Amino acid sequence: MPALPSVMAIICLGLAAAVLSYVLHTPRRGSLPPGPPRVPLLGNAHQLPQSDQHLTFTKWAAQYGTNVLNDFRTIKDIDDPNRRAGDVVYVEIFTRPTIILSSAKAAIDLMDKRGAIYSDRPRFVWFHEILDGPPTLRFAGITRHGDRREARRLLLNLLHHPNDFVYQIKRYTAGIIFEVGYGHDIASLDGENLLKLTERGIRAALVGSGIGSGIVDFFPVLRYLPAWLPGMSFKYAAIKARKGVEDMEMTLYNTVNDKIVAGIARPSFAAAMIEECLREGAMTAKDKDDIKGTLGTLYQAGTDSSLTTLIVFVLVMVQYPDVFRKAQEEMIRVVGDSRLPEFDDRASLPYLECVLMEVYRCADTCHAADTDETDILCGDGAL
Repeated sequence: MPALPSVMAIICLGLAAAVLSYVLHTPRRGSLPPGPPRVPLLGNAHQLPQSDQHLTFTKWAAQYGTNVLNDFRTIKDIDDPNRRAGDVVYVEIFTRPTIILSSAKAAIDLMDKRGAIYSDRPRFVWFHEILDGPPTLRFAGITRHGDRREARRLLLNLLHHPNDFVYQIKRYTAGIIFEVGYGHDIASLDGENLLKLTERGIRAALVGSGIGSGIVDFFPVLRYLPAWLPGMSFKYAAIKARKGVEDMEMTLYNTVNDKIVAGIARPSFAAAMIEECLREGAMTAKDKDDIKGTLGTLYQAGTDSSLTTLIVFVLVMVQYPDVFRKAQEEMIRVVGDSRLPEFDDRASLPYLECVLMEVYRCADTCHAADTDETDILCGDGAL
């Protein structure tokens, strides 16, 4: 182990660099949005939990946030039943300015209308440079046969187990992705080892991806310090997370590849990618990494929005039974009761289309914008 003077020198150098960074990068107050009180160097980092950060953001929005149509106002009493949650909150994670948007309007104003200015991505050192995840792609689509089979299975399960609708919807969304992505049938969530391994890998990858979860995202130079120094636990966390992600990706890849070799692989996105590479010649290490990275992304990218939308649909239909009856009557009138609806039927179902648009709004998957603007200074490099 290095001598104590060397350790102290490294610590002192790090503190000096932190102070200098704070002095150089702390933004002037100007017309910044309101936010919780900050302390030197840390900013608001000490107030961020390691998990469920959205709950803290919601609390800050109610207590400090400004409504974009009004002047900056601070609501002192968070328990006031008449309070209005604000749209924009300003915090600092160490020296990095961070803007919290808690409404669709604020998000659209900044990320859509002014996307050329604000729609950049921060540098996530822990996730991209230490965990070192491979590049990933996106894929959307499913075979007609698999889609119908999973839809019938969902309807049958809901008929026999209506109280377990969340479980059944989760199995359905998982089944869709595993069918199209890996050619693997998910008949049940119980005892499904491949699914459990995939979810463990995703959780491992997300350990250090939250805002303020890792100090190295705000002081990238720390990645070069030895792991035995105090505060360097993120390095051990990255090693553990990397293993979880690699196990997930390798298992998914090997499962599909072994079926291809055995001649029993079902049509899937994974099989198509592997077979395409093999047709073009020997698969390179980069080809294999690209495929593994893509397979590791498919499940997370393809299930969240579908799961949320379907659950919200069920809840809305239960809450508004008259709307449900009208949508059901329209469905029976157009489609009948002898087949499942097709995409070609959608133009003939205007009422159901309106219901779906409302569900999308409630499920937070799309929003409407208006033309109001506000003059809020976000600052260069704000997250």
